[in-house]
Amino acid sequence: MDRPIYPPVVLPFLLFLLLLGFLFFFIFASAVNAVFTALGLPPWTAYALFILSLAGSFINIPIKTIEVEEVRYKVDTFLGRLYPVRIVEPASRKTTIAINLGGAIIPIAISSYVLITKAYGWPSFLLASILMIMICYSFARVVPGVGIVMPNFIPPISACFIALFASLLFGCLELAPFVAYFSGVLGTLAGADLLNLKKISKLGARTVSIGGAGTFDGIFITGIFSVLLTTLLV
Repeated sequence: MDRPIYPPVVLPFLLFLLLLGFLFFFIFASAVNAVFTALGLPPWTAYALFILSLAGSFINIPIKTIEVEEVRYKVDTFLGRLYPVRIVEPASRKTTIAINLGGAIIPIAISSYVLITKAYGWPSFLLASILMIMICYSFARVVPGVGIVMPNFIPPISACFIALFASLLFGCLELAPFVAYFSGVLGTLAGADLLNLKKISKLGARTVSIGGAGTFDGIFITGIFSVLLTTLLV
């Protein structure tokens, strides 16, 4: 049997892809650590939180299990013609609501730290959060089998400009990155996730993970990129 012959460029191309992957990971890790440091966290804490966020993205902590009614249908046919759909039997299945450690719990903890350390800017935090919740709720859509989805660029860009507006309005522009992170996390969590939990029956998922990959995501990423954008503009 003849051995397969590979073009001489295959190995260099694979090495290039591997190097490119490491490069993107290094850039992303540096950006995350820069954001955590900009939020007032010590460098060693920033690195620890980044590693914990990566590891925690695989950990979903169950909160509640609910029963969702599921109606099964079938279509009758006769001589090639379709007849009205009729209900066969109602059924129920269990859906577990969970919260992701790296994608939700850690961002919430950091947001709490930001709010406590910058409590004097609470009007900016409050206004920006309300506006972000309204925006995220209006753009979030239920996609069966996928989850609650929203264009990826809307939360971080909205959080950035809303934070700048709220900070300027209350005369505390230096707080804009902090307001962007807090409102970005809270807005995505409440506006896109929590306010849509009532639509769980339309998702067709056995597990709903808030902040986790799959049904819900974007809380962690929104917090990071909103701060980066705000820092570049301030």
